[in-house]
Amino acid sequence: MTRPGRFVTAGIGTVAALLMLWLSVGANIKRSCIVMDAPYLPVCQGTEQSGSPARLATLKRNIAANPGDAGAYVGLAFFSPGATREAMLRAATTVAPNDPNVLRARAVLALEREDWAQAVPPLVQLAQYYRQFTEEPIVILAHMIGAGHGALLQPYVQPGSDWFPQVVDQVVHLKLPLAGVLPLVRHASANRAMPPDRLRAFIRTLKHNGEWVDAYGLWLGQHKGQVPILYNAGFEHDFQPDGFDWEVTPTIPGRAGARAETRPFPHRGQVLEILYTGNSMPTPTVRQHLLLAPGRYRLAGYYMTAKLRSDNGLAWAVRCVANAKAPLAGQSAALLDTGGEWKGFDFEFTVPEDCGPVASLQLETFAPFEATAGLRGRAYFDALSLQREPS
Repeated sequence: MTRPGRFVTAGIGTVAALLMLWLSVGANIKRSCIVMDAPYLPVCQGTEQSGSPARLATLKRNIAANPGDAGAYVGLAFFSPGATREAMLRAATTVAPNDPNVLRARAVLALEREDWAQAVPPLVQLAQYYRQFTEEPIVILAHMIGAGHGALLQPYVQPGSDWFPQVVDQVVHLKLPLAGVLPLVRHASANRAMPPDRLRAFIRTLKHNGEWVDAYGLWLGQHKGQVPILYNAGFEHDFQPDGFDWEVTPTIPGRAGARAETRPFPHRGQVLEILYTGNSMPTPTVRQHLLLAPGRYRLAGYYMTAKLRSDNGLAWAVRCVANAKAPLAGQSAALLDTGGEWKGFDFEFTVPEDCGPVASLQLETFAPFEATAGLRGRAYFDALSLQREPS
């Protein structure tokens, strides 16, 4: 069966059609007969037509014999018109409020009326407890968010809401506007209703889409709103992927020109170590994205190199990410071999007005050609600091 989400383009009015398609296409109905106990559906019996007088009479007899037969009530709700349908659905809800078919019938009725507030509760229950059978409620909730009705979901985004990360994934997968789901993700982050790895994945998506300010806002939320300009400047902590910590550029195993990691160093705690193997390597080796207002800044720190075979050495550079016309905000002097001694370095740089919202502090070879040619040796960095200079 073709995924119903592919038929949906824009507009919440298509959500009702999506759910009706879910309930009417043969493959999903057959699956309902097998795993969700829906004997009232036509494909489950094979003789009487769904809305025929004989079938309706059978359903009524079932109710008379067993007033608790939620399936019969739902069958009448699907196959009866107008007020009878609603009355049967109310009865089914009273008898079996958490039955998946009752929930689906409630969702269908609400979506047909474009009553989004009434559609959300049964859809959330289906997404939370029955997604192993079908993902359509998750797809529908994603489209509701994309159409601007995400606020209706917020009361249901609480700790233990396992359905919500799945909905966020669908928003991303369907390329729906991320602005609609962002307030919900913020709420989920503040209420610990989204696993850290899923939150980081969403931050990565925002960064990939160039939504740097929103991504940084979520990063701040993870750290209770307080982070320094340069995060983990002393390399004392393991790097947190997909946020605004240090990033090591991936390399091909066995062919890496540089391998970067943190390691303990006598009398210094954790430091950054880069091993250069002589192979070509991508630029940069290590970087951190920074949200910096226009102005002057000073970066300082300590470094040591051992047996560094390089004519021009290494350099820290600050480059504008969003504006290719203003790529370089500043660069340190060449960091050459120190013979195994720790030395200090510092340099000043200026973030221009047209830099854009984010800059990248990154470790490079001072001469670009050496990244391609490769170099050998080790380099260590520790106790970096970044300060804004007075105007």
